[in-house]
Amino acid sequence: MSWVQAFHDEFLMHTLLIRKDRTDLEKDISFLTKALRIGNGSLVLDQCCGIGSIAIPLSKRGFQVVGVDITPLYIENAKAKSSTCELYCEDARTFTYPNCDGIFNWWTGFGYFSTDEENKKLIEQAFSSLRSGGTYLLDIPNLSGILRNFRPTMHSTHQTEMGTITLKRTTIMDLYHSRMEKEWVYRKDGVICAQHHTSVRIYGSHEIVSMFQEVGFSDITLLGNREGSPLSLDHLRCICIGRKP
Repeated sequence: MSWVQAFHDEFLMHTLLIRKDRTDLEKDISFLTKALRIGNGSLVLDQCCGIGSIAIPLSKRGFQVVGVDITPLYIENAKAKSSTCELYCEDARTFTYPNCDGIFNWWTGFGYFSTDEENKKLIEQAFSSLRSGGTYLLDIPNLSGILRNFRPTMHSTHQTEMGTITLKRTTIMDLYHSRMEKEWVYRKDGVICAQHHTSVRIYGSHEIVSMFQEVGFSDITLLGNREGSPLSLDHLRCICIGRKP
């Protein structure tokens, strides 16, 4: 089992994937629908959909929503909550769904693989799945913002269905390979209940733009937040949006 599969477990799901702040979720959905230029009835693909935190609310608003994720636990969870989404437990690097009006990969579902070629496959499959004129949105960490606001250690406490879970994240930036190496330690009642190491490639904005261009996207835009601000050095996120000619 790869670290990608092992990392996406029930502890990550209960601490970080379940959206409890409905106002914050609504802001995400509002931004995505505007950025993707989609309306009622549009066919939308959520690439790396997790437990359907965004896909399911979108489907309830009249969109035709398809979701794909590599984690069986997450797809099972999403299917149990919705009969309106078309959900697939598959690898997004090989998954296509034709004639989509819009596709999004939200909240850092990119850079998990060891080579740029493997990571780029998500962009290639998105391009293949879009209709002409369709839009792809990719949300990743902003390299300059991460370095300017670097936090080597983060602690958080989460009230979950599993009880109170504390999470410690310890991060090292491998500047030679431009990868974020992180240790995740979950504790319940002071006892370690899960521990993972992750290694995510953090791309510069120019690298992502080059990938979009190489695949064939045009009208490429870089934003730094869901308020639509142009990307700056201080933003923590880089939102790249491209249109299929």
